[in-house]
Amino acid sequence: MLPILALAVGIGIFIIFLGIARTPQTNTAQMVQQRLSVYGGEKPLTIEEVELQRPFTERFLRPSIEKLGTLLSRSTPAKARQDLMNKLELAGRPGNLTPEDFGAVRIVSAAVLAAVGLLLGFLLANPVYLGLLRAGDVAAAEGRCATG
Repeated sequence: MLPILALAVGIGIFIIFLGIARTPQTNTAQMVQQRLSVYGGEKPLTIEEVELQRPFTERFLRPSIEKLGTLLSRSTPAKARQDLMNKLELAGRPGNLTPEDFGAVRIVSAAVLAAVGLLLGFLLANPVYLGLLRAGDVAAAEGRCATG
């Protein structure tokens, strides 16, 4: 009976050492994160995913308008910028626009509307639309001259 007991204890000790040897060597934080991911089902977001969750206007349009506004502000006199800032303040600063941003939005909208007028004029082959396009170009040029 004693040899069977010794053999059982020996096998038990062998199994304990075998279990210890096969335990993965990961730190506690990684182990907890793995367990939470199994139950939570959500992986942590990467920087790219966080960036892509922001709206298109914040990712592309706003920075583009700010860059264009910076370029336009170089040619705009300080007095004209200050007058425009006062008008924007009276209007409640729509869209939190600065005078530079407002000038850029005005130029971009004039270009877009001119392109739409040109497209309509060519598609419909109507001289009235081409005349409206020309009027839009003149208005855009006058608007630019008024700020510059």
